[in-house]
Amino acid sequence: MGKDALSIVGLDASKVFVQVLDSQEAYEEARHVWMGNGTDQFPEDLKEQFEVVTASGVFLAGHIPATAMDDIHAALKPDGYFVTAMRSLYYAHGVEEGYREKLDELVAAGKLKLVRTETFRRGVEGEVGLFTPQESRLLCYQKC
Repeated sequence: MGKDALSIVGLDASKVFVQVLDSQEAYEEARHVWMGNGTDQFPEDLKEQFEVVTASGVFLAGHIPATAMDDIHAALKPDGYFVTAMRSLYYAHGVEEGYREKLDELVAAGKLKLVRTETFRRGVEGEVGLFTPQESRLLCYQKC
């Protein structure tokens, strides 16, 4: 790829999803990576490689652990951005998943800074369960 070309790398804990990503040819690379096991387990060749890390549909009960935020931080280049959206109920203090506490910890340690947050509603009117309309948060953190 040329110097100014956009390179998108997809990571997923599911080997099946990685195969789907590969078949779509939308990614420069798709890799099977389990995040949240500690940065010593995170692939060395992915550390400080990304200007932007984004995550979609993963910050939910029973999904990715809060410790994955350490891997996200490790993957970012200096001054890189982590952009995600999650339901407000998971971006709250005292929730079992601990996403807010982990992000607050990284901010307090001087590793990340919150540069923007927006509250919005998402979901499908009339749906019940996973797609019930509810408040969500758009979050943008920058690596310090």
